[in-house]
Amino acid sequence: MAHARLLYDFLEQRTADRFKDNVLSEDFGYPAATLPLPPDDRKRLNKDLMHLTYDRLRHTPITKPWPLPALPGRLGSADCR
Repeated sequence: MAHARLLYDFLEQRTADRFKDNVLSEDFGYPAATLPLPPDDRKRLNKDLMHLTYDRLRHTPITKPWPLPALPGRLGSADCR
């Protein structure tokens, strides 16, 4: 899960918006491109995995589990040519 979050930063972030020493796809000649990640999944990766936030409290026992089998398909296929 953390790798999915890291990859979308690596693939989407432009060098002009680089945070400190982040390694980005543009460093290797591949243009940054927005991935087809649904907003709810993006929010979940940010708020529930990478940052300690009060927004995590919104989950119930039903919504708490991660949709592990579905997540790779939701990322779609990035065209990094």
